[in-house]
Amino acid sequence: MGFPYSLDFDNAGTNFGIYSFGCMAARAKNDRHSFAASAVTRLVRRYQEEMGAGTVMPTSKLYKQLLNSGAWQKEKDEMRQQAESNGEFKISYLKELKKASKRKRRVFKATQEQVVWARLMVRMLATLEMILKDADADVVVRKGKRKDFVAVLKLFEEITLPKYFGILFTKPLFDAYDSVSPVIPWEYFEED
Repeated sequence: MGFPYSLDFDNAGTNFGIYSFGCMAARAKNDRHSFAASAVTRLVRRYQEEMGAGTVMPTSKLYKQLLNSGAWQKEKDEMRQQAESNGEFKISYLKELKKASKRKRRVFKATQEQVVWARLMVRMLATLEMILKDADADVVVRKGKRKDFVAVLKLFEEITLPKYFGILFTKPLFDAYDSVSPVIPWEYFEED
């Protein structure tokens, strides 16, 4: 007779890597494998050592600490240099990117055409991050917290898009991040 779908599904987890701005703290806790710790992973681990092992780190605190992190500045500079070297993203690179291993993924400068869709995509993902919660997450966007929402916009733009999608924006996606709204009105997130 077989197993129900949910039991016969090999779930890789959604609380690390691309789903957590490159944070591998959760995976490192559960695996015997050794991971080269990114700046995000190190900051989350330090936060959990100070606050308690099961404590989640709000995106606003993570982003604030990233701004002061030499390791993050180094990672960011390396991505920026690679994007400068590779030039603008072209659709013809998609086949190459598909074949590239995760470790050898190239970073390109975003084109002007990509700005419009990236703004919407980042807003949509940030909104989902505020609504959906992963019980195993190490980094969270607290519901209705504008500082967390602004931080997650920047984390998607500065980490997720270049690191996992190979697209780096040389200028900020938004002129005023504090005025950016979720795709669902803020009223939805206000407590009754």
